[in-house]
Amino acid sequence: MITLDHATAQRIVDRAMQVIGHSVNVMTPDGIIIASGDPLRVGEVHQGARHVALRGEPLAVDADNAEQFPGVRHGVNVPITAGHQIVAVVGISGEPASWLAAAGTVAPLASAAGAPPSPFVCAHSACVS
Repeated sequence: MITLDHATAQRIVDRAMQVIGHSVNVMTPDGIIIASGDPLRVGEVHQGARHVALRGEPLAVDADNAEQFPGVRHGVNVPITAGHQIVAVVGISGEPASWLAAAGTVAPLASAAGAPPSPFVCAHSACVS
């Protein structure tokens, strides 16, 4: 089983936040936050990430569905895959008007940090997988 280690996850967070100006989390498929722009969140369970990992699809959290995911901030959560396996979930905080552009930026940053780009993010941005 392929996993994303803390150091790689934190590199993704650090690079993404420098570029997009939004808070970023990286979570395990079990929903544990392993790296974050807010160090106090590391170790917390992120229900949105668990949802993404179980379904294999991105999740946008906004005012319409936030009550389904207690403790999760508005934003988008996308799977990071290696082959056909979800190795992590990247969450980008922000309102819908801003997060889709940010999600397109994170894909190449995640790839540069050692994680392959998400097909969803590539479909909505200029990255090439």
